[in-house]
Amino acid sequence: MSRSESERGGRPGLTGSDALPSWAHRVIVSGVVSYFVVLGFAVVTGDDVAFLVANVLFGLIAIGFGVVILRRTAGERSPLAAGGASFVVGGVLQFAWIATGQSVFDSLASLAVFAGVGLYFYSVWYAE
Repeated sequence: MSRSESERGGRPGLTGSDALPSWAHRVIVSGVVSYFVVLGFAVVTGDDVAFLVANVLFGLIAIGFGVVILRRTAGERSPLAAGGASFVVGGVLQFAWIATGQSVFDSLASLAVFAGVGLYFYSVWYAE
C-alpha cells in the first residue's frame, strides 16, 4: 500500500480532500457538455469544421482530465494514476490523428481514453 493510500485509510481513489477541485470539475463538465453539443451539431449538419472542433475538444478534455488526475496522485503508482496517464496519452493520440489523418491514431486514442475511464471508475468505486 502506498503512503498516500495509508494516509487515506488504505483507500485509493479520489475521495474527501482528494476529490477533484470544484473549478476542475466545472471545467471538465463544461468541456464534456460542449463536446457533445458540437459533435451533435457536426453529425446533424455534416459540418467539417464542427467535426474538427469536436475532435480538438476531445483531445483537450482528455489531456486536461489526465493532468488533473496525475497532479492529484502526485507520482504514486496506482490504478488512478494509470488512468490519468491513459487520458493524457489518449489526448495526445487524438491530436496525432488530427495532424496526420491516420486512423490508427484515432483508434488508439479511443482505446486509451476508454482505459482511462475504466481505471478512473475502478479507483472511485474501489475507494467507496
